[in-house]
Amino acid sequence: MNEIKEGMKEQYIWINTRGTKRYYSNKQMTVLNREDGPAVEFANGFKEWHVNGKLHREDGPAFEYADVYKSWWVNGLRLTEEEFNDLNKGVVTFDEIAEKFDEGVERRIIHTLPLEPVQLLSTQPEIKK
Repeated sequence: MNEIKEGMKEQYIWINTRGTKRYYSNKQMTVLNREDGPAVEFANGFKEWHVNGKLHREDGPAFEYADVYKSWWVNGLRLTEEEFNDLNKGVVTFDEIAEKFDEGVERRIIHTLPLEPVQLLSTQPEIKK
C-alpha cells in the first residue's frame, strides 16, 4: 500500500514520453513544487528547482543545465552567484538567538534574506494588556 508518512505532502508527477519529469503540489498540476530535489528534470540533464511555483533553491543553483549554464534563485528572485554565496553566509539558528537573549524559541533556522521580513517566534506567552 502507498502510505503518506506523517509530515509528507502529496506530490503529483507528470512524465512525458521523452522522460521529462515535472513535480506538482496540486492535483490540477499547475504549481511546480518539490522540496527534496528538482521540480523539473529533462532527460538531457536540464533541472529546475521550484517551491510553491517559484524558482527557489537554498543549497545551489535553481537552474542547471549540465556544466553549461547555472543560475541562482531564492523565492522567485534571481541572484548572481556572488549574491547567493553572500546570502548563505548569513545563516543564523534560533538557538543562537535564544542563547544571546536568554529566550526559548519555536523555529530552528532563519536565513538573512533581503526578500521578506522575518518574524521571530518566541515560546514566551503573549502578554495581553
